[in-house]
Order: sequence, then structure tokens, then C-alpha cells
Amino acid sequence: MKIIVQKYGGKLVADVSKIRQVAHKIADTYQQGNAVVVVVSAMGDMTNQLEKQVLLCSQHPNRREKDAVLAVGEQITIGMLSITLQEMGYRAISFTGWQAGIQTDSHYHDANILRIQTNKIQEKLQDGYIVIVAGFQGVDAKENITTLGRRWFGYNSGMFSSCPAGRSMRNL
Repeated sequence: MKIIVQKYGGKLVADVSKIRQVAHKIADTYQQGNAVVVVVSAMGDMTNQLEKQVLLCSQHPNRREKDAVLAVGEQITIGMLSITLQEMGYRAISFTGWQAGIQTDSHYHDANILRIQTNKIQEKLQDGYIVIVAGFQGVDAKENITTLGRRWFGYNSGMFSSCPAGRSMRNL
């Protein structure tokens, strides 16, 4: 079975209507007999909005706590996209960076991916699920949420496609 890794940025998942459009593209890829892993951003400018809210609390926030807040945006998107695919009749499951096995260093707000443990993803793909992964985030050795900074988008979706299970990646 061919594994396709797709990624969708914030503008493409900015609202429920766009999430539905993305879900149909994912479904088309799945219906072609492919296993599908999808990496998504937060909806629209949600990360910017969350960052503004953090700065209202502190002009110099603790970086660990800031990462905990900023990671929420992608978690909303993965849940909404998974729910949409399920409503369409597909088996879909969402994974946060931690659940997807994205292990990083502890450079909060600019973490580097050290490795991706794909066991859970591979299990779900073999069970026929479409796997939706939160981009922009991972977890360090102490299980703290980390974010990858603004350069993450190509980086961790590319890492998924280079893992042993990955065969192809489409930038959408």
C-alpha cells in the first residue's frame, strides 16, 4: 500500500468550509487505494491570535508555557478535520505531536525534531485509518510540549515522508 503524506497550511483550513474541502481532497486520495497521513496547521491566523493573548498576560512569557498555549491551535484543527472525515464515513484519527511520536529537543518556540517514532501511525494506517497529525509541535525528553517555530511546516511533514513508512509527499 502506498503511503501519501499531505500537508495543509492555515489558510487552507481557516474555517469549517475549508476544512470540508480539505477533507474531500483527503478522501479522494484515500479512495485511490492509498494510506494517508495528513499534517495540518492551526486554522487561519489562530497561532498569531494565541500569541497576542499570551503577550497580554506577559511581555516576557515563560517559553515552555507559551509553547503549551501555541500548540492548541493545531489540536483544534486535527480534531475538527478528523470529525469531518468521520462524518463522511471514513475512519480517521487525530494525533498531537506527542501522540504521533515527534520527539524534539527543549528549545522552546524553536525546537528541532530529533526523531519521529512512527509505530502508532503505522498501526493505524494498517487498520485503515486516515491519520491526522498536528504540525508545529512535538515533545521533549521530559514530555514538555515544544513548538518548532515558523519554519516547521515543510520540516516535519518532510520528516514523515522520509520515515520508513513514508513513500510520497504532496504539498497542498
